[in-house]
Amino acid sequence: MSRRGAFAEDMRRLGLALFIAATVGGFFQDEVVAGVAYSGLVLGAVLWGFGILTTEDNAE
Repeated sequence: MSRRGAFAEDMRRLGLALFIAATVGGFFQDEVVAGVAYSGLVLGAVLWGFGILTTEDNAE
């Protein structure tokens, strides 16, 4: 696997993990500030999307 492909896979995994963690954290509003959960959702979606776009560019 190329370095770019490995980077894209890491971004997809990291983004999805952050997205899931932020979603679960949203259910614990007493312990997790809502702004942190929303920021995690946005950052996770951006990283995941970036990984997908990089993978599609790498496939060509």
